Amino acid sequence: MVRSPEKEIVYRDVRRYNYVTFYERVRRLASGLMSLGLRDGSKVGVIDWNTNHFLELMFAVPLSGSILHTINLRLAPQEILYTINYVRDDAFVIRDEFVPLAEKLAPAMPFVKQWIVTSDDGSLPSTTLRPVAHIEDVIKGGDPNFEFPRLSENATAAVYFTSGTTGLPKAVYFSHRQITLQSIINGLVVTAYPSPVRVSSADVIMHIPPFFHGLGWMMPYLATLLGMKQVLPGRPDAKVMLELIKREKVTFGAGVPIFLRMLIEHPEAENYRDALSNFKYLLDGEHPPRSLFYEAKKFGVQFIEAFGMSEGVGYTFAVPKEYMLDWPWEKLLDYINTAGLPGPFVQVKIVDESGKPVPKDFKTMGKVLVKSPGLTEGYWKDPERTEASWTDDGWFITGDIGVWNEEGYILIVDREKDVIKSGGEWISSVRLEDMIASHPAVARAAVVGVRSRKWSERPVALIVLKPEYKGRVREEDIREYLLKEFVETGKIPKWWLPDKIMFVDDLPLTSVGKINKRALREQLKELELP
Repeated sequence: MVRSPEKEIVYRDVRRYNYVTFYERVRRLASGLMSLGLRDGSKVGVIDWNTNHFLELMFAVPLSGSILHTINLRLAPQEILYTINYVRDDAFVIRDEFVPLAEKLAPAMPFVKQWIVTSDDGSLPSTTLRPVAHIEDVIKGGDPNFEFPRLSENATAAVYFTSGTTGLPKAVYFSHRQITLQSIINGLVVTAYPSPVRVSSADVIMHIPPFFHGLGWMMPYLATLLGMKQVLPGRPDAKVMLELIKREKVTFGAGVPIFLRMLIEHPEAENYRDALSNFKYLLDGEHPPRSLFYEAKKFGVQFIEAFGMSEGVGYTFAVPKEYMLDWPWEKLLDYINTAGLPGPFVQVKIVDESGKPVPKDFKTMGKVLVKSPGLTEGYWKDPERTEASWTDDGWFITGDIGVWNEEGYILIVDREKDVIKSGGEWISSVRLEDMIASHPAVARAAVVGVRSRKWSERPVALIVLKPEYKGRVREEDIREYLLKEFVETGKIPKWWLPDKIMFVDDLPLTSVGKINKRALREQLKELELP
């Protein structure tokens, strides 16, 4: 407030105000929520896009002593109902376009005592929800001089659910302390170390990760801590985001690979080349193919990879070491296209089945374990799952498979559930996908394991071709490319090659934009290879 009072919060072309107004609105909203009886651990569910209202709620709800429950609006209705019933929200904030959904679910949610609607025009739609108020009325009725109650740093501040790729979503929760420390970890990485994505308070951030996913990767808290101008795109739309990048001079964002692809592959992307040339992107969610780095570089977009998950939003970051800064870009790419180095206060190790660290040869695969002050408290109301997810000496079992080198850089090669176990050996589906995606005709690729009578599992590749190559590339072309570029050069053994290659029109995605391998395995469950 003292340093950056005139920095702006911009939501599309709907709202624009400075930090002074932002602070007053947060204080009014917190006061208004408490006047509705929401305090001392009340749960407040939120379904909205990345709007100014959601940003205000991310501060007002926890600072008033309630627990923020961000709800993944991309889940199926029954999954949404499951998460709400699990938390048993006392109040529910919902965007106007989702009010019909809320009306359908409301009879199964008798514990909700207050409904609050958000909308861009400030109007309250006709609804059967009761009692109901518009969020702007709650804000207007709040005290502009409200003093936040004194809270324990260990009090629960937020709860949200994982994306549920292996079953029903799991609830993770975070204290005020954990949110603060995770924001500091992320902030130190992107401000203290020289890297392609280094930022300062002078940068302009666009909030791309949905706030319902990992609290927007803690970026709203980090951006506010630094006093950055913040731009909110609302519902994800590539053209809107490109226009905001240009108009608001956005220089920084974060997100999964699909959001970056949406920008640089948009039919009008060329018209935004100058704006994109100043754009830095912190990429997480899944290991991107090297081809994405080349495509982004054509527009001048700078980015590095990172590794985190719903249980902890930022473990490792691919920042180069100082002596690497003068390296040719191709050489540096070998490091920034990895999960990177552990962030400040974070410990990571990769171990074998017996718990011993695997060799740091960037080849030997093992299970990735983490210790971090930003990790979740555990799985909410699920002590059995919590106990099973931590080792006796306090290491969190991420469920990822990785390799590491003597420099300390980590590469996530698969999820444990996705690694292909063939003849007693492991095949990394992620590394195969990266190699397949380097073929000039390939737009997207996914590799999954299917049943094999002889080998237990064998890899099958599903490939989306670029439009200009459809009908012109055969299975043999991909196989020959992999053989020449990766087998004959000693990068992978021949037995890693997919037994079957299938060309598809599209690949299913999870609610957070990752390739949904669970859905692919379900599609191929009847397939059995020799």
